[in-house]
Amino acid sequence: MRQDLKELKVEVVEKLKKSKSSSNILVCSIEKNICFSTSALESYCLSNWQPIIYDLLLMAAVVEFCDRSLRRYSLIWGRKFCVRVPVHDARKWQSENVSRSLEAALETLTGDSWSFEFRNREELFPYPRQQALNLSENAKSVMTFSNGMDSLAVAGIMKAKQGETFIPVRVASKQTNTKANIPFTAIPFQVKIERGREVSQFARGFKFSLIGAVAAYLSNTSEVIVAESGQAIFAPVLSVVGHAYPDYRTHPKFTKKMEQFIVAILGREISYKFERIWSTKGETLKEYVSLFPGKNDWIGTMSCWRSSRQVGTRQCGICAACILRRLSVHAAGLSEPSERYVWENLSASTFEAGIYESFRGTKRYRRFGKSHRDYAIAGVRLFDFLAMYLHDPENQQTIHDHSLQLEKILGIAHGKIENDLRNLLSKHEREWKKFLLALGPDSFIYQWIRTPP
Repeated sequence: MRQDLKELKVEVVEKLKKSKSSSNILVCSIEKNICFSTSALESYCLSNWQPIIYDLLLMAAVVEFCDRSLRRYSLIWGRKFCVRVPVHDARKWQSENVSRSLEAALETLTGDSWSFEFRNREELFPYPRQQALNLSENAKSVMTFSNGMDSLAVAGIMKAKQGETFIPVRVASKQTNTKANIPFTAIPFQVKIERGREVSQFARGFKFSLIGAVAAYLSNTSEVIVAESGQAIFAPVLSVVGHAYPDYRTHPKFTKKMEQFIVAILGREISYKFERIWSTKGETLKEYVSLFPGKNDWIGTMSCWRSSRQVGTRQCGICAACILRRLSVHAAGLSEPSERYVWENLSASTFEAGIYESFRGTKRYRRFGKSHRDYAIAGVRLFDFLAMYLHDPENQQTIHDHSLQLEKILGIAHGKIENDLRNLLSKHEREWKKFLLALGPDSFIYQWIRTPP
């Protein structure tokens, strides 16, 4: 029996008033569900602030609200969203170039169907207070950064290359310093939902890439640096299984669609630059450490996908993000304290034996133990599959086709992309095998891989 796509209609309102969600329409209140931070928003208020900037930030929040509010079917990926949004210039947003490029970017990113209807706001959003911010007059590029290892490393590398012309854009939810006149101190809004709780959240890529483009526009520069290294860009696209949709959050296929939307809505060409696309995460970390000898700040970064509710103050150590981190630290010839992770010992003979002792028997472990194991198996198999990718004859056509797509997107001569992609996969294979050998044949990791090194 055919199962139709899940559908959600969302009405975004400026004030809650008496509007209430119904079985047909979910109300999203800018006061209740999307909460703007005045101080964080003021850090975006450069001299060229315009109402369209607020509308773009609101759109990032609305898309996040929709994405998180509708759970996917277990066996059908796609959903359908119909959204009404108040903006300052509805005619501009409803124009064919803008609306179609917006929908195309979101459909490429999430695998869902999106349609928007725009109406003019009832009240103009008041201009935030202008600040004298510390911003280079000759800005060359911006980069969104979080508390992740790639963010820290690539920001350091770019700072060494470009100096003060490189502008970091913080995409944390809270400001660390509200007194200093620093631009782009945090994401200027928080999204609160009351239903759904979808966990895939592919639309996060739209929020981060859009905020980067807004910062580039306000900084009068035309480049947004993408921090991710090659494995994080290609593994979620080349290693898709079952009914899942490829994860294009940091992939050129999605950012090209974003470039088309940005030029349509802002009239400015802004490009996303992949500085580390052909480097492994380990190579990126190694270069950062070589530029700043003796700095161990990378140890304090966080990579884990699991929440503090699930693992406490530590990183789990066995989700895909943690596995890539630990693989990369080893590849860079570095080490970090095992106490950074719940699963301290990946060389343990069993999954349970790898946990630090005081975590065993806790409510967290009893509640999320199976989920942790599922994440661990998925993470290990993802990077093991990527390591064996070049050796599977069935993948050769996929590599060729994917390379042809990238050549068109990036405008690079025929053949070079395929060679670069194969070289990246070879480097990952070497790093993965050395990592497994270091863990030893008694490691529980060996139970989940296809071919021992």
